[in-house]
Order: sequence, then C-alpha cells, then structure tokens
Amino acid sequence: MNPVRLLLASCAALVFSVGSVHAEDGSYTVETTASTHTTDRAYFAPGAPHWSEVFSRARLQLPLTTGVKLHLGGVAMTQIGHDYNDVGDSRDGRVDQLAVEFADVMGTGVAMTFGRQDFRLGNGFLIGDGYLDTHTATWNIPLSFYDGVSASWSRGVPHLKAFIMNWSPSYQANLGFRPNGKLYGGEVAFQMSEGTELAVDYLARHDRGPAQDRANAWTVRGSLVRGAVTLNGEAVVQGGTRAGATLAGRGGHANLVWAGGSGWKPTLRLHYSMLSGDDPTTTKDETFEVWQPTWNDWSEHYMGDLLASTIGAWSDMRISLAQLGVTPREGTTVRVLAHRFDRDQGATKPFAYEFDAVLDQDLGKGWSGWIMGGLVKPLDRAKADYGTDKSSTQLFASLTYKFGGAIKN
Repeated sequence: MNPVRLLLASCAALVFSVGSVHAEDGSYTVETTASTHTTDRAYFAPGAPHWSEVFSRARLQLPLTTGVKLHLGGVAMTQIGHDYNDVGDSRDGRVDQLAVEFADVMGTGVAMTFGRQDFRLGNGFLIGDGYLDTHTATWNIPLSFYDGVSASWSRGVPHLKAFIMNWSPSYQANLGFRPNGKLYGGEVAFQMSEGTELAVDYLARHDRGPAQDRANAWTVRGSLVRGAVTLNGEAVVQGGTRAGATLAGRGGHANLVWAGGSGWKPTLRLHYSMLSGDDPTTTKDETFEVWQPTWNDWSEHYMGDLLASTIGAWSDMRISLAQLGVTPREGTTVRVLAHRFDRDQGATKPFAYEFDAVLDQDLGKGWSGWIMGGLVKPLDRAKADYGTDKSSTQLFASLTYKFGGAIKN
C-alpha cells in the first residue's frame, strides 16, 4: 500500500478507536546524531575527504485498541561536505515507520505487522536493512526500512517467522539494475534458553526486470551461552539464477566472545568470516551474494569499517578479527580491533590489515558520544589491485542526544 494511504487509514483507525484505549499507553523517542569524518586515501587512492552528517529520528507508538499498535516515524538528515563516495552538500527526509502491528490475530498467537517497518532475520547478517542510503548521511545509515508484511508465532521453545517485502529501488546504483520485485522467506527457530538458539532460514528474491534475479539462500544459525562465554555463527548456502547464470555462493561467520565481570570488565571477541568468490574454471557463479545486512556494532556485520564502507568486504573474502575491550570507568568503554583480510580466490590472497580503535562515552542526561580511528595497511593483493603500498586512515567522531517517554491515555 502507498505509505500516505496507509498513514491516512491508520490515523482514521486511531480516531475511531481512541475511545477504547484505556489500559495501554503509547511511547515516543527522539534521537539526534551529529558526526564529523576525516579520511585519507580511502579506496587506496589519493584524496582526503572531510565531511559532517546530522540526522534526527523520531519514533511514536500508539495503541489503537487492545493488542493493536500504530508505529509512526521519520528521519530528517543533512550532509555538509562531500564524502569518499562524492555524496554530500544535500538534505533529505523520509517517513521510515508507518505500520500497524497486531499482537494476536484472532486469538491464534500469530503477530503480524503491515506497512513500513524495521525487520530482520537473526542478527541481520542477511536481512536487516531494506533501504540503501545513497543521497545524504550515507555513512550513518539512518534509513533501513522495509515495505511489506511480516508475521511471527511462538509457543515456548519453537518460533516461526515469515515475510514478504518490496525490493526497494534504492538499490539500483549498487546492483546496476532497478529492482522490480519482492523479497520473501521464513524462519523456524528453537530458543532453548536466553541466548541459546538454533534456527533455519530460507529467503529468496523475485525480480521481474531485465536482470531476472531469482537468487535464494538457506541459512543455519545458532548461538550458545555458557556463563561468560558466548559462541554463535551462521552458515549460508546460496542458489537460484540471475541473468541466466546459476548461483552457487557460500558464506558464513563465527564468533567466540568472552566477557569478564570484574574490574575493568574486559571482553574478548574472536571472529572469522568466509564469503566465497567466483571460481573462473566453472560455469556457475560462486560469488557470495550480498543480501541486505545491517550494522549492529563495529565489525558486525560491516567487517572493518574503512574497507567495508569503501572497496567492500562482502564477497571473495576471508576475514579474521581479534577485538579487546575494557571499561576503565562506568560509562566509558575502549575497544581495539585488528582485522586480517584475504581474498578467497586467486593466486595471491593476502589483501590487507585494518586496525581500529573506538572510545564510547556515556555523557549522562541522554547524551552519548564516540571517537573512532582506523588504519588500513595493504598487503600483496591490494598492492597489485590498486597499484600502491600506501596506507589509508580515518578519524571519526559522533555525538548523540536521545530522549523519550510514555504517552498516557
């Protein structure tokens, strides 16, 4: 449905049902983030872009009646200066939340959401960001919505999920063709305890345009928590066709996380990703197909911020990461991340190192901020591909103010 029509219909439902709203309260949040960015030799090429981004995001949840909520939200954003993709000096705004959520459809235990919504499978390795930011504030990724329908059902241990969404035309520049179709899929999950889960997902896309992209993927995802140790991972097998080629990509990631509980609360994360590249000796395309991953935290899933944001690290790559974090005082966290990137295919595989350091600071009363520095050192493959042995650097800083509350009925 057209978002404006959905908004009008939802507002009408709100007006007619407001008299029945007594037990539940609504809520609102408003967040504003300003960031500044300096890089040198991004893409391993000469140049030192400097730019700033600002965005404000508002969220509103209003109960229409028992078990039914209206979700409204919007983002306003601007960018000053041009980034390393030559995007900048522009402003934009979008309604990025416009959905009606039913907590229990006709007493079946099925929850459904219709309209413009946030949606993800698992922690967003494959599906989590349905809109590609290409106009302004592109580094902060303020927009991630899907237009469609999602449903879920749970009874104790088993959980089911299904979705069908529009494939946003915002991906045109990234794909080389304008998507004209749907994304759909489902999940069967078993949550044995908090943090311990096993899930199998299926997802597919159906493009009706010239590309005829009919890719699909099966994924097995699991997590296990034992005291201070968490182990999680995901394995993906891809198939289907695109432009007449048979797809046969493989991918996945694994994490081992240890969290200490005393003193400086040290944390250690060890990570490995494998994202296949195309084997030129076969008739199939073995390239790992990037779906729509979301950003959760540093190097999850944008592995190596500078490399992931520029040359990309989503296919034909094997990535190792060691991350160490400490909390020297309440509200202050320091992390260092060391990545090793190797190509999956080719005679020469060592690609690059990326080293990052991040300081997160809670400033109190709704304020928070962070500072992040990064260094990329090319290895033999990157030197050959980009014709340089010079390193790339970046220094970013961000400040956020967020507030919210309840809307009493």
